[in-house]
Amino acid sequence: MGRVLLDVVEEHLDEASWHWLQRERAVCAPDFDLTETAGVEERLLSHVDGLVEAGPDVVEGFLLPALAPDDPCRASVAALALLEGGEAGWALLLEKGLGDPELRPLLRAPLSLAACPALDLRLGALLGTDVPELLAEVVGTLSARGTLSSEVVARLLQHEDARVRGSALEGALAASRQEFRTTLSRMLSAKSSVPGASLIEAGLVHGLREAWGACERAVEARESEALVLWALGGGEKDIVRLVALLDLEPLRAQVLWALGFSGRVEAADACLAWMEDPKMAALAGEAFCAITGLRLEADFILPRTGASEASESFEEEDLDADLTPRPEDDLPMPRGGAVAAWWKTVRADFAPGQRYLRGRLMDAAVLLEGLALEPMRRRHVLARELALRTRGACRVQTRARVGQQRAMLQRVASSRVQIRLQSPLAQALG
Repeated sequence: MGRVLLDVVEEHLDEASWHWLQRERAVCAPDFDLTETAGVEERLLSHVDGLVEAGPDVVEGFLLPALAPDDPCRASVAALALLEGGEAGWALLLEKGLGDPELRPLLRAPLSLAACPALDLRLGALLGTDVPELLAEVVGTLSARGTLSSEVVARLLQHEDARVRGSALEGALAASRQEFRTTLSRMLSAKSSVPGASLIEAGLVHGLREAWGACERAVEARESEALVLWALGGGEKDIVRLVALLDLEPLRAQVLWALGFSGRVEAADACLAWMEDPKMAALAGEAFCAITGLRLEADFILPRTGASEASESFEEEDLDADLTPRPEDDLPMPRGGAVAAWWKTVRADFAPGQRYLRGRLMDAAVLLEGLALEPMRRRHVLARELALRTRGACRVQTRARVGQQRAMLQRVASSRVQIRLQSPLAQALG
């Protein structure tokens, strides 16, 4: 391989690694939508194509050395290029990647994104492994790709290893199956521990009444992952209970996040009250706007310098604060007084007992529009609501390739499945 080609391949690998990181951030970002994410993804895949087109010499010289856990983005790109490169690449990835416990967790995303046609069959051949960690990853990957059979799910829901059962629950979310109900019901009714959110969600998809009782137990136990499910499915009294949890400082951020998906006017009131708190203001503003439709711009936001000063002031008081960048760090800081004045003029237009998304009464069309246009980080929860309200009949995999997501949205829009979003979820459970 000539020097010039070596330089080109190195550039493809570096650029692809950068764009992989940008896509990972975009998928959870509050300021990226599906169209903007498509642009990032297109640039990533063009560099991956460049690695594949450079030929087999790239595999030994660049891709295999890049399969190292110390650089997750580079390893993920190398794995995706190997998968897109054909049978030989798959065999090497199986040997060098899935067999390495440190590297294995990094392969879920590239395995889920890969477009090679025989991948599901190749992954399915690994379902007979007796290594629980590997089995859990394979099951989780097939679940993410939407290709795990119901027979395998039913069997693995009863696996002795908790990691495998957890991955099988991802497959159980794909659709309501009669053969899952008995097992899920038994798991939900176990009194030894508070059910995890994945188990509760699977139970709700399958219409099990005990799933809502398990969700209530999880909320009472202050399990933060259950708060969103409670907000999505609860009635007015349930949202009042959720608002009360704002008094608990360790849960406050998760409660505000959940309230934004409730769509309730009472939740908007509660969020408004936290817009003067420098630590919670951005999250409160995001949730408030998701319900009311207010756009945080112009006079409704603090200037960047003001937001920075508030953040710096908080950090000076909390020397142990985690300074790792978070998606919510990119949210605008609301000007609480201006938002409160606006809310005073429009609050009467919002009816108690109704659910709203961006100021519109929530129905199927509004939900689907939200899945197409909402910020990327909020779409994951909206997709969960779609699955819950349709018993798994309608799903949008919000981490799949953008083209696949748009095709999923089109299929949902063309379906005749009824989606009722105003009534509490518990009313539809058997």
